[in-house]
Amino acid sequence: GNRKIHRYLNDDCVPLSRNMAKNHCLKIHKHEKQRLTRSLSQLSSRICLTSDLWTSCVGHGFLSLTAYYIDNEWNLHAKILNFCHMPPPHNASALHDKLDDNQFANLVGISYRSLDILSNR
Repeated sequence: GNRKIHRYLNDDCVPLSRNMAKNHCLKIHKHEKQRLTRSLSQLSSRICLTSDLWTSCVGHGFLSLTAYYIDNEWNLHAKILNFCHMPPPHNASALHDKLDDNQFANLVGISYRSLDILSNR
């Protein structure tokens, strides 16, 4: 079906398997992650981390971790470092537990100490 249509529209079209597409996406992700790690490690300024919680239209909760920084030319940058599924409730205690989970921080190579206000539950 779909491959025949593409071949009809363009004889030079080479169909990709889902495994080829997956491997290509993973290579791009690895390259971009290395590039971001390199650029963040060369910063002379500090990085501000923020989290954001939201719920999709079908009721699934998500959490993202974003890094904000100012480069040497005084341009503000925002880079999403990670995001993951986060079921309700979306409150301070649940956020603390998720951020305290080393899997979330280790994916982006961040080490930090929990805020006192959140750890005094």
